[in-house]
Amino acid sequence: MPHDDPKEYNLSVRTNDVHAAIAQTAGALYELMEEALQTHEDHEAEECEFELFARDILAVLSRHADQMAEGESSWTDDLEAAADELA
Repeated sequence: MPHDDPKEYNLSVRTNDVHAAIAQTAGALYELMEEALQTHEDHEAEECEFELFARDILAVLSRHADQMAEGESSWTDDLEAAADELA
């Protein structure tokens, strides 16, 4: 079985605007959480703690997308669909 090299996640935000920095960081968090849920192993039982945590984070970001939308944030297009899934 080949060993996968670990991924490295880096986030760099270059701005003097704290609101823009928060929007960019929130967008990155949203994308990471979405990826984590998609790659998370399925369980036969109820959702695990991580799944609950990730869905809660996505729900919060979805509810406040208008506060964090900054120009070309790619994740804002998916927020309504994610909110519908979480409902």
